Amino acid sequence: MKKIILSVALATAMFAANAQDKNKSGMTIAPEAGDWSLGFDVVPVIGDFGNLFHTTAPGSLSQMPLTLVALHVMDANTAWRMRARIGFGSTTQDNMVPSDASTTFPPAQVTDEWKHSYMDITLGAGIQKSMGSGRVHGIYGAELAVNFGSMDDTYSYGNPFATNAAANNFLGETPTSTINFGRPFGSGVDTVANVGSRTTENKGGSTFGIGLNGFAGVEYFFAAKISLSAEYSWGLALNSTGAGTLTTEAWNPTLAVPAATTYSNSTGKSSSFSLDVKNAASIILHFYFQ
Repeated sequence: MKKIILSVALATAMFAANAQDKNKSGMTIAPEAGDWSLGFDVVPVIGDFGNLFHTTAPGSLSQMPLTLVALHVMDANTAWRMRARIGFGSTTQDNMVPSDASTTFPPAQVTDEWKHSYMDITLGAGIQKSMGSGRVHGIYGAELAVNFGSMDDTYSYGNPFATNAAANNFLGETPTSTINFGRPFGSGVDTVANVGSRTTENKGGSTFGIGLNGFAGVEYFFAAKISLSAEYSWGLALNSTGAGTLTTEAWNPTLAVPAATTYSNSTGKSSSFSLDVKNAASIILHFYFQ
């Protein structure tokens, strides 16, 4: 009799445990060996609320926003973890200014142009371990990531420096130019003035960062193979930005024939080191598939 009662109790416990791993339709809730997942951090999507979770510690790898997170499930407790962001882009903004050569009223206009371009690449890999069954799993692991970046601002102007002051309504040594393009792009007031020098290019130094983070948290499966994980991570970040180049054109009256001169100066380098919290609570939405 005792054996029968024990067998029934064991069978009941196994059925209950199995039921926790499946939804009402009989679909497996948790991922299985061989599954892949794609996910992303939803905190930046939330907006200002995300500031409650993400730290502002220095370092391009402190938050790793806008990256895709992929998992390859090896077994019930182990998954390889990969992270990637490959970003390139450019934006152009025009500002209309009065033409120095115009003889009409109101004066004709010419175009000053600002073009911004950037590159931002993040690649990472690590291992993730999980504990538990059913809908709630504890997770922990480690991840190594590297980041590469660059930026370049170029400027062109509609009013040239003129060697003959009679060629325009103002002195050719100080053409009317945009000295402060509105930020962000397409907004703000673009300041115009008569200048003796102006920037033609601001090329930032290349950036490089490396981070090694440990993380721990909880993953909750609210649907079959769809989950939200909340992670706390802590680790090392090293970041370096090389010297950039600032190119300027200016009126040079010391030349035999006065004219504009173009010259370049190097900008300073920077570096940072941190051993600190990287994410107070990174919330990642995962979608698993076979």
